[in-house]
Amino acid sequence: MQTGLILGVVPRINPGGLVYLDIQQQVSDANTNAVTTAQPNPRISTRSVSTQIAAQSGQTVLLGGLIKQDNAESTSSVPGLSRIPGLKWLFGSTSKSRDRTELIVLITPRVVTNAN
Repeated sequence: MQTGLILGVVPRINPGGLVYLDIQQQVSDANTNAVTTAQPNPRISTRSVSTQIAAQSGQTVLLGGLIKQDNAESTSSVPGLSRIPGLKWLFGSTSKSRDRTELIVLITPRVVTNAN
């Protein structure tokens, strides 16, 4: 099982030196929070995007858009006391968190000419 960043680039160059790039980005990661005894293997979360760009040789292009957002909520409490109506707010707490990740890739194509 492979996870991580896969970046596929197919370049084409026109006679004027303009570089055309067909780009495929894929990011995958293992979700270890989803592992259970019935399903011991982690689930793989995959995000992908394909795009085409044109740039001059030496010009840097910024690619973004692969965004991942995770929301989590956890509850902690004192056993027994948190079940009493009206007192559960004194003996327990709930916390929420949100994580946002965006992959940004910078690509600088360079045309290398043959000196011979």
